[in-house]
Amino acid sequence: MKRLVLGCLLSSYWLPALAQPTPLAWINAHAQPLRPVAEANAKDNAKDLAFLARTLRGTTLCGLGEASHGTHEFYLAKLRLVRYLVTHLHYRHLGLEYEAGAIEQLNTYVQTGQGDARALLRPLHLYATDELYQLVQWVAAYNQTQAPADRVTLFGFDTNYTPAYQAAAAATCLTYVQQHPAQVPAATAAEPVLTKIKTSPTGVLFELADAEVAALHQATAAVQALPSGGSDVAFQRFAQQLALLDEGTRLGDPLARDPFMADNIVTYQRMHPGNTMLWGHNVHLAKDTTMTGYRGTGYYLRRHYGAGYYALGFDTYQGQVNVLAKGEFATESFTAQPTSFSALLAQAKHPLFFLPLSATSPLGTGNRLITHINSNWSKQRELPMRPGVDFDGLVFVRQTTASVPLK
Repeated sequence: MKRLVLGCLLSSYWLPALAQPTPLAWINAHAQPLRPVAEANAKDNAKDLAFLARTLRGTTLCGLGEASHGTHEFYLAKLRLVRYLVTHLHYRHLGLEYEAGAIEQLNTYVQTGQGDARALLRPLHLYATDELYQLVQWVAAYNQTQAPADRVTLFGFDTNYTPAYQAAAAATCLTYVQQHPAQVPAATAAEPVLTKIKTSPTGVLFELADAEVAALHQATAAVQALPSGGSDVAFQRFAQQLALLDEGTRLGDPLARDPFMADNIVTYQRMHPGNTMLWGHNVHLAKDTTMTGYRGTGYYLRRHYGAGYYALGFDTYQGQVNVLAKGEFATESFTAQPTSFSALLAQAKHPLFFLPLSATSPLGTGNRLITHINSNWSKQRELPMRPGVDFDGLVFVRQTTASVPLK
């Protein structure tokens, strides 16, 4: 009897330990292998993406991150994801981390097919790539098969930095104010400031006097305080463009950009209800503050949408990447630290896979270093994240290459 009791005790002591897999074993057991991104241009067999229907059930926003803005495989993998989300899960809006005015022009192209997509993409810095051209062309071709109400729209959720886009926003606001002079007195009072912005060839947002900045801010606050105010489309566009101008006066604070981008996403999504994809850097789309130490766009989206926001990060272990050097593309090589999470993921049996992240998995919720590459080359090429806290899932590509500049 004593031997039997001892045996039971030993079993109860050892079995839980044996049942707990190592992090790498857990990764291999839960990783969803994905097709090679080189096949993204071929007729798409989407069977390997079918898990997304279950994964994204109940969500409104899906963030598609990237560890850099210059990685070929990230872009093509995201193109496959966009195709699947549009054609299988009825996502109809795609926001890009770029100036609202620039992406508005691209949206006109994908809606009408009129214009030169290459010319519209060339000013977009690291987004001026062959991969983004493929994305725009696919959306445009898809839209030609759809009724207007069911077409995919593009929008930029960053504010306007280029003077021409600022002037266009001011022109939109002026037109509305002049047509509705009594609707928002504070906006009418800001008409001289809007005129100044509209007529400046070089951009004046950073040169406005304190009183002019205050007038623009008061006008924006008054417009946003209106009850359904304007529920009509013209008013909503006016409010959106006015907010972009107000944001531009306050970008001297480097921490202001992320809450502005979150506000722009919420505003756009309210104006255009429906499932929305977001295309941007991991650091902006992460749901908590681990990566940067401050509240990023994803932090505010999580607060606003709760479980309705799904953040999908992208990571790699080794390869080449395009960055900007004096405004031009420059290719650099990198390898993640051997102790990083990226190095652990590189040991997985699949070279390209999706991994669900959970705070209850053997990966834990401690900080895990993943690849992070800025638009400009720097010594810091990794940042921490917490699985299941900052990202709900991760797409990992073991070996990556640099994006292809647009010709």
